[in-house]
Amino acid sequence: MNYHKDILTMVENSEKVDAVYLDFAKAFDKVDHKILLKKLESLGIRGKILRWIKSFLTNRQQKVLVEGILSEPVAVISGNNYVT
Repeated sequence: MNYHKDILTMVENSEKVDAVYLDFAKAFDKVDHKILLKKLESLGIRGKILRWIKSFLTNRQQKVLVEGILSEPVAVISGNNYVT
Protein backbone atom coordinates (compact mmCIF):
# COMPACT_ATOMS: atom_id res chain seq x y z
CA MET A 1 0.00 0.00 0.00
CA ASN A 2 1.34 3.41 -0.97
CA TYR A 3 0.19 6.00 1.56
CA HIS A 4 0.66 9.04 -0.67
CA LYS A 5 -0.99 7.39 -3.66
CA ASP A 6 -3.96 6.32 -1.52
CA ILE A 7 -4.41 9.86 -0.17
CA LEU A 8 -4.22 11.40 -3.65
CA THR A 9 -6.72 8.88 -5.02
CA MET A 10 -9.15 9.65 -2.21
CA VAL A 11 -8.81 13.41 -2.78
CA GLU A 12 -9.29 12.99 -6.53
CA ASN A 13 -12.45 10.97 -5.84
CA SER A 14 -13.76 13.77 -3.57
CA GLU A 15 -13.55 11.50 -0.55
CA LYS A 16 -12.90 12.94 2.89
CA VAL A 17 -9.38 12.40 4.19
CA ASP A 18 -8.23 12.90 7.76
CA ALA A 19 -4.58 12.60 8.72
CA VAL A 20 -2.74 13.14 11.97
CA TYR A 21 1.03 13.60 11.97
CA LEU A 22 2.84 13.21 15.26
CA ASP A 23 6.48 13.88 16.03
CA PHE A 24 7.30 11.71 19.01
CA ALA A 25 10.97 12.65 18.98
CA LYS A 26 10.39 15.65 21.27
CA ALA A 27 6.78 15.23 22.31
CA PHE A 28 7.44 13.50 25.62
CA ASP A 29 10.92 14.68 26.59
CA LYS A 30 10.25 15.43 30.25
CA VAL A 31 6.96 13.70 30.98
CA ASP A 32 6.48 10.54 33.00
CA HIS A 33 4.75 8.17 30.59
CA LYS A 34 2.22 6.83 33.13
CA ILE A 35 1.16 10.38 34.06
CA LEU A 36 0.91 11.32 30.39
CA LEU A 37 -1.32 8.35 29.59
CA LYS A 38 -3.65 9.15 32.50
CA LYS A 39 -3.82 12.79 31.40
CA LEU A 40 -4.62 11.82 27.80
CA GLU A 41 -7.41 9.56 29.00
CA SER A 42 -8.81 12.29 31.26
CA LEU A 43 -8.91 14.57 28.21
CA GLY A 44 -11.11 12.07 26.39
CA ILE A 45 -8.50 10.30 24.30
CA ARG A 46 -9.50 6.65 24.35
CA GLY A 47 -9.79 3.58 22.20
CA LYS A 48 -7.36 2.76 19.42
CA ILE A 49 -5.39 6.02 19.55
CA LEU A 50 -4.74 5.72 23.31
CA ARG A 51 -3.75 2.06 22.91
CA TRP A 52 -1.42 3.05 20.07
CA ILE A 53 0.28 5.77 22.13
CA LYS A 54 0.51 3.43 25.13
CA SER A 55 2.07 0.74 22.95
CA PHE A 56 4.62 3.26 21.70
CA LEU A 57 5.55 4.41 25.22
CA THR A 58 5.56 1.17 27.19
CA ASN A 59 8.19 -1.55 27.46
CA ARG A 60 10.84 0.66 25.86
CA GLN A 61 14.51 0.30 26.68
CA GLN A 62 17.63 2.29 25.98
CA LYS A 63 21.31 1.43 25.89
CA VAL A 64 24.38 3.63 25.80
CA LEU A 65 27.43 2.94 23.64
CA VAL A 66 30.68 4.50 24.86
CA GLU A 67 34.00 3.72 23.22
CA GLY A 68 32.65 0.47 21.81
CA ILE A 69 31.19 -0.75 25.11
CA LEU A 70 27.43 -1.18 25.25
CA SER A 71 25.61 -0.76 28.56
CA GLU A 72 22.91 -3.05 29.86
CA PRO A 73 19.38 -2.06 28.77
CA VAL A 74 17.49 0.31 31.07
CA ALA A 75 13.71 0.81 31.06
CA VAL A 76 12.61 4.16 29.64
CA ILE A 77 9.85 5.57 31.86
CA SER A 78 10.00 9.15 30.58
CA GLY A 79 11.90 11.28 28.15
CA ASN A 80 14.00 12.53 31.04
CA ASN A 81 15.61 9.15 31.73
CA TYR A 82 19.26 9.05 32.77
CA VAL A 83 21.58 6.07 32.96
CA THR A 84 23.74 6.08 36.08
